Amino acid sequence: MCQIELENHNIQIVRHGQSPSLEYMLQESVMLHGVLDELYKMALGGEHEDLKDNERLLLLEDESVLDKCRETLPARKA
Repeated sequence: MCQIELENHNIQIVRHGQSPSLEYMLQESVMLHGVLDELYKMALGGEHEDLKDNERLLLLEDESVLDKCRETLPARKA
């Protein structure tokens, strides 16, 4: 099981369990790619690219952070 924790200045994914199977890790990775896609849309893109920063649901201090997170996942985005 994994848990997504949202705080004012932090988004954290916490995995519960000590040694997940490879199959679980790959499924989790696919799900997390979807989460990163949605965070990207909220912060940087999607159909509302012309929004001002104060109108966005999510502001990132470093726009490359989502790509850095994506690189740590065991499965690559299809």
